[in-house]
Amino acid sequence: RECHDATETGTNLDKPGLKGAYHRQCLNCHRQWSHRNECAVCHVEKGAPETQEEIAEKAVKDVKHPVISVPDKLVYQTDDDEAPIVTFYHDAHANDYGYQCVDCHQNESCSRCHDTMKQTASGEREPHDNCINCHAYEIDEDCRKCHGVEEKARFRHAQTGFELGRYHAALKCRSCHQQGQPAARLNKDCNSCHQDWNRKTFNHQITGLMLDENHLDNDCIDCHINRDFSVAPRCDDCHDELSYPESLPGKVVR
Repeated sequence: RECHDATETGTNLDKPGLKGAYHRQCLNCHRQWSHRNECAVCHVEKGAPETQEEIAEKAVKDVKHPVISVPDKLVYQTDDDEAPIVTFYHDAHANDYGYQCVDCHQNESCSRCHDTMKQTASGEREPHDNCINCHAYEIDEDCRKCHGVEEKARFRHAQTGFELGRYHAALKCRSCHQQGQPAARLNKDCNSCHQDWNRKTFNHQITGLMLDENHLDNDCIDCHINRDFSVAPRCDDCHDELSYPESLPGKVVR
């Protein structure tokens, strides 16, 4: 009663009625409603065999939202007279690039799909809104990057001049590329990402050489001069004494 008007009149607009407050708990989410508005849709009469909680639990068990599968490719017909076709590889964004649904699908609600009985007012959407969340740096560049007279082929990383090898093929794009940053401007030098290593984050065995205990605590630069990983290091690069063990610094696994 300190917050809500307990009278039936409810004349104080700054102090909402107690019964109205109960409904507001639901209206926080159910702002739009296009179905039946009888009380029995939400309320259960006293003495009914099932409580509201039981009905809600049963409804959840009996009616499950079907799984929304990720579409492979979406092709849009735009108003661009010269290049009307925009091809969007949805599965690549979801599976390869590491994006979650909510990264692109924001401000969505159930009523957008399910409240079909009532037309809700909505402004015209800017067609580039979802794309420029990540591609803002490209929006003022050549429109033909996205638009064309026919469907565009799927993006292949080898087109950038850096083909993903066995060490990078399984990585999500965000492992190397920051969201909203031009991917083409990344430094291809290994050192730009790999500053150091440890046994928890990098298994040296995948290079073909399992390091022995004498070399496990070495930093990369101790063996790879100038951090050049393109060639295998030689023992005499580090050991300049006249004699050194003839064996390799570990077991060759392939």
